[in-house]
Amino acid sequence: MATYNPMSYYQPQSIGIPQNPMTWVQGPQQVDTFPVQYGGTVVLWDKEQPIIYIKSVDNFGNTNVQILDYTFRKNQASTVQETQTNEDEKNYVTKEDFNKFTEDLQKQLNEIMSNCSKNSQEIKINRKFKED
Repeated sequence: MATYNPMSYYQPQSIGIPQNPMTWVQGPQQVDTFPVQYGGTVVLWDKEQPIIYIKSVDNFGNTNVQILDYTFRKNQASTVQETQTNEDEKNYVTKEDFNKFTEDLQKQLNEIMSNCSKNSQEIKINRKFKED
């Protein structure tokens, strides 16, 4: 009698080479002849020009091709990051400005303290004169 061995039914999955998600064509003539199944859509990239074709075929076999032009830009993420950095710099003070601010604040504080001590002395003197 044969024994049940679950490993005998195990078949390892094959490791395939990743497919390129972009399908390249050479011009609109190749787009027209590119096969698409009924009810399907495929995105085609032109090798010669900055154009993307979206070819669709409905369930009745009618073909529709949308053509998109694209442009290359500089790295937009770095532009956004530079703008963010510039705005952050506006919100912060330099070390020189901070030191100047603390010096001015210390001067004002010293002036207030000296005025307070003068006033307290004047109050003490006034009390002495009132008591006499």
